[in-house]
Amino acid sequence: MQSDLSTHLSLGDSSLRLPSISPSHILQSSARIVMISDTHGAHRQLANLPEGDVLIHAGDCCSKDTVRGDPTLRKAGNSLIDFLDWFGSLPHPVKILVAGNHDTPFTGRDWFSGKPLVMTAERARQCCANAGVLYLEHQELLIDRLRVFGTPWQPHYKSMAFNADDAARRTLFGQVPQGIDILVSHCPPAGVLDVNDKQQSCGCPVLAEHLETIDPRLHVFGHIHKSAGTVRDGDRISVNAALPGEKFTLSNPPTVVDLTV
Repeated sequence: MQSDLSTHLSLGDSSLRLPSISPSHILQSSARIVMISDTHGAHRQLANLPEGDVLIHAGDCCSKDTVRGDPTLRKAGNSLIDFLDWFGSLPHPVKILVAGNHDTPFTGRDWFSGKPLVMTAERARQCCANAGVLYLEHQELLIDRLRVFGTPWQPHYKSMAFNADDAARRTLFGQVPQGIDILVSHCPPAGVLDVNDKQQSCGCPVLAEHLETIDPRLHVFGHIHKSAGTVRDGDRISVNAALPGEKFTLSNPPTVVDLTV
């Protein structure tokens, strides 16, 4: 699967389904989902994550130090390798990662200069596989009877990773299958846990338009650190799993939700 936008826009639904993972971890009547996001290279601050069946990281695992670009073209790749070394070692039987706007190794380019990174997108995905991490880039995953879809696409923000305009996002989010159990995106939908520290709504209105059709039971995202938390709307639980609090320390706790299977 390529991280090129045109490739994703041309996909049909049949191209979006991954094989089910190994059935060595069979879900019982409920699955405990542990959710984190926006660790920005500070993942080793975290200790004693809650136990669970599925651990989800909703993007921005790479260091915030690349925010002004990286003249060495190595920092983001090194940050991803260290993250995967940590994430892959955690005891949760299923570990899922979706990329965020800082996670440039999955595009293979430095967002600031546009130059190719030392780590290619193909190598980034292979590193995930080697670490036992299920990386979802606009793809569906079946875990026993639990359907999960992960997508990194978001409205344009500077020139960072996985930007797409409104028309492209309408096509992309229109490809997400109906009736999935868990939707993982980096960006929140407009109007749901999406207000930044300037009191601006920063969520995606196109994603919000499609949510009623997609109808996930659990929607996990991050991106807007200031609005970390959980809300329930009818049968849907929405979780902004961003961990950074004041001064960028990972002071917000992970979120845990039990889903019936």
